[in-house]
Amino acid sequence: RALRAASSEPPAQLLSEQGWLMTSVDAPMVVRLPGNRVLSAMLLERPLDPATWTSLPKAAGTARQRGRAAVEALLLGLPEADTHKGVYIQHRMDSLGRHEFIDICALARALREGSATPLPVVREDLVKGLVDAQVALVFTAQVVQGMVMPSILPAQTAEDAKLCPPMSLHANYSVCEDLTIGPFQRVMLADEATLARGGAYMPPIFTRLTLVVNCHQDSSAARPGKYSLGAAQPNVVYSPIHKLYGSQPNLVVDTLRGIAEHMWTALQSGSVAVHCLAGLHRAPAVVACFYLYRYYILGHTHLPHDIGEIYARIRAIRPSVAPLGYIELIKKFELYAVGQQQLQQAGAGGGGGEGANGAGMPPL
Repeated sequence: RALRAASSEPPAQLLSEQGWLMTSVDAPMVVRLPGNRVLSAMLLERPLDPATWTSLPKAAGTARQRGRAAVEALLLGLPEADTHKGVYIQHRMDSLGRHEFIDICALARALREGSATPLPVVREDLVKGLVDAQVALVFTAQVVQGMVMPSILPAQTAEDAKLCPPMSLHANYSVCEDLTIGPFQRVMLADEATLARGGAYMPPIFTRLTLVVNCHQDSSAARPGKYSLGAAQPNVVYSPIHKLYGSQPNLVVDTLRGIAEHMWTALQSGSVAVHCLAGLHRAPAVVACFYLYRYYILGHTHLPHDIGEIYARIRAIRPSVAPLGYIELIKKFELYAVGQQQLQQAGAGGGGGEGANGAGMPPL
């Protein structure tokens, strides 16, 4: 009850002059509602104006509703087991990829009272706490024209297609084929919901996971059943990358190198999934550093090492990816990695290259 009460008030550091932090998103957005008994989705024609929100019913021939009626339909359609939970819609992020959420229960109360209060928005850390306490449901709003699939998909064998089926609404993950070293040894980017969902939607490759890298939470978020990965029991590294922003270079380098070492070790015996909340900013920054680690430190010179080219490769499989402010962290790690390569070459009389294989690295 205390957690839910706290969710009705926005954190002080996010208050605007009007009392609420407002979103700058102007484009139409859609919110998919898996599990809702009544609605399949909600269309936010003008995200700042709930009066323009429209319900998209599951049942054919059912009339769509707008405004307050659409919000009420969303809440009425919640599964019986979830009716006591708060409902939040992730609708934008800041320059470091930290998400902000609309409190739908607070919005419904305001609409019932005829209040003209701007959208009630709460910050990511609070919503994460509510989700971990199992008293909140989170849905994601996506810009309609931004929901794009990769334009170029790698050729797949029949076995690959079974193991790694294409990205879908309920399986929001992407395989970084550049970094793959075997059919069961792949590096993947994913959103958190895909790793937690399990069931029929789970890509079979997830059962081969030996490591999950959580880029947006610390170890206090660990709990049994956090990830639903079939028979897999991967190690989990918790490292909230956004907290590195503004840190001393040594801390940035130590953290990112430590993650890369864990990834390379785990990749020898299985697959690795790297995720943040949406898998678009923090997680790709870690994967970009893994490219640099393999090129400069392990000597895998067949891989790209230019940061722009690395992101082009990642965007080819996950088009909405962007480095945002994390480019500064990546550049700090790049500077370190280049220095390590130079030291290796000096020590080996100019040797190195593809022969380096990471032998002697510390175990997990």
